[in-house]
Amino acid sequence: MGNVAFVSAFGYVGMVDISLQKGFQESNVGARVAHGGSMNLAELSLAASRSAELASLSLTEVSRFIRLAKLVRPVIELRLRDRRIPPVLLPVHVHEFLGAALGRDSLFVSVCWEYFREEVWSPDMAVASEDDIAAFHEYGLEREIVCQRIGCPNYRETNDILTLTEPITYPVTLFTLREGALPFFTTSLYCHACHSRYHHNNLVHKSTSIRQYYHGSPPSVVQVRTHMFIEASILELFVVGKVFGWLSGNNCSRLYNEALSHCDAVIRNNPIAFQENMKPLRRMPTWKYSYELRTEDALDGFFLYSLLLDRAEHGTALVLPHDAPSQRQRLENALALRNKATEGIEPSHRALEDVYFRNNKAINCLRERLRASGVAIPSSTPQGSTDDPDSEEEVIVESPSQDDGAVPCDGKSTDQKPHLRACFGRRRTHNEQLIVRTCGIILSCATFFGSEAVSTVKDFIIATFPSLASMPEILFYDNNCKFRLHLLAIRDKYFSNTGLPVDVFHFDAKHSGTDTSCQQHCNPAAFPDLIKDNKWRVNSSICEETNTWFGGYLASVREMEATRFSFYLDEMIKRRNRFTLKQLERKGHTPWMIPLSTLLPSP
Repeated sequence: MGNVAFVSAFGYVGMVDISLQKGFQESNVGARVAHGGSMNLAELSLAASRSAELASLSLTEVSRFIRLAKLVRPVIELRLRDRRIPPVLLPVHVHEFLGAALGRDSLFVSVCWEYFREEVWSPDMAVASEDDIAAFHEYGLEREIVCQRIGCPNYRETNDILTLTEPITYPVTLFTLREGALPFFTTSLYCHACHSRYHHNNLVHKSTSIRQYYHGSPPSVVQVRTHMFIEASILELFVVGKVFGWLSGNNCSRLYNEALSHCDAVIRNNPIAFQENMKPLRRMPTWKYSYELRTEDALDGFFLYSLLLDRAEHGTALVLPHDAPSQRQRLENALALRNKATEGIEPSHRALEDVYFRNNKAINCLRERLRASGVAIPSSTPQGSTDDPDSEEEVIVESPSQDDGAVPCDGKSTDQKPHLRACFGRRRTHNEQLIVRTCGIILSCATFFGSEAVSTVKDFIIATFPSLASMPEILFYDNNCKFRLHLLAIRDKYFSNTGLPVDVFHFDAKHSGTDTSCQQHCNPAAFPDLIKDNKWRVNSSICEETNTWFGGYLASVREMEATRFSFYLDEMIKRRNRFTLKQLERKGHTPWMIPLSTLLPSP
């Protein structure tokens, strides 16, 4: 449905509008033409015996003609009503282009077209070689050639019969992964029945200012602004770079401009190293639009690409205003709607927390703290235990009074000195709070303003686990000692069946060893289910490790307005979660999803 159009600007500006069939794969340097339709060698030999002009041609010339003609076929089809039958004569501008690209006269093109037009019209596709690209500096863009509005008189299920007219062609720059930045043209077409103009990624109705993107999988090339197109493979590279390398928009543009904008970038960037075998560098033709990718275009491309992926995953089409003053403003409402859809995240995803064995010397240290504070150490395998959980031994705790010299835990070790930290820059929020499974899956994220109050943390946890059935049995939090006291003060029962230990790192380094209550209720060594064979069963510091990764985005999002800020971080979390799931599966684990009906039973 639709095809891919790309145009040369190398010596044929404004004359040639070259297109590729949809499904045409990216150019491979030195790739061979993939024709070989109905004509075999016997038929070729018979045709040569009947034509002196054809007999004088080499197989290389024949092969290249067929390949180039296949590449320009969509341009030829724009002049046809019925695309199933090749025309007897080529359009003049295509005829001239083939002659110039092949370095042959008009008679050569006429003879080749007469004998090979059926071969050109065969369904086999051609792959442009390096010489082809050098001949007409082009690449591909998708666009429709039949009306896609069901119910419109011009609607067709296939592209066999052309129903769109009034082509409008204009120059743009295409940023590709393998061939660098290229000059080319794109063409839009109009449907007189439903009054819609079809562009590369979208259609626009004449009477509205709505830009409706095509339904289905995201396009292989994304129109980021009017005169700029970026391959989806580049945008995917940017996204992955952001997830694992914290690439900012500025660094994404620098990465492309320095390493990918020229196919011979390795030589351009290291001329001294290649001076002995220096080859002539490919010269880019003079072009109206820049070959350099701007920072704002890299960011706009990321946001638009992410929206297109999100809509495709939900089986809907992206709709944006067409007459917005800028791409930033055009995307704003769509980003806000996606942000709203992720507010109040439901606990629909839970990964299986497989046993995570890890040697940790802190176990013995934390057990010593329990002994020093007078708290009995529970056994991970109590004697006489049965399958009945109620048969486990009771842990008797003797809590010393304040007169015994106990010091209430303030969340930090008493022997630590305060450290001053300078903040050079604006801070509009206090922090981003994450809830993470011990397997590494991030369940939810919330922005805290002002402070990290334990009452706000409680609301955040309840929003993430909105039913008692969804509450975890163990909840690590670096300030659980104060959090537990807060729950006791407000007589909260929601957390009554949830253990509240502090993660190993924070408890060992930042919690008082003399507070009996903290040791009894928040020391992770006091929870036998967390230990097996003198090893921690789970990675209790996974949230701290995730925070280290998440903090890498501070510089990138500091100056973003609220809508882009939330969307950006949500997208990074989604991509990291998908990677974590893949890693769990590769290690032989079985991540799974608990049905919402189980976690959120109907009243």
